[in-house]
Amino acid sequence: MAETPSELDLTRFSESTRRRLYDRIVEIQFAGREDAHAPDDSGLQVVFLAGRWFAAWTDLEEPLWRPLPLRLRIVRVGLGEGQEVALYEV
Repeated sequence: MAETPSELDLTRFSESTRRRLYDRIVEIQFAGREDAHAPDDSGLQVVFLAGRWFAAWTDLEEPLWRPLPLRLRIVRVGLGEGQEVALYEV
């Protein structure tokens, strides 16, 4: 279900917004994975910093020998077309 601006206020922090974003990012980023614990195993975090929402996680599909900065995914969370939650590269 798409979130509309009236339903989802990204201009300030609230735990309910953080939780809704977390759930939506799981749907976007981890859908179709066989491992139901992939978001937790990846260390998915959703944070509000400097007036913006960000999400970060470790890409478990990357080889462990690669340095952490190359396995870490960080995105800005915003509203895209149709006012749905969208992830933007940082």
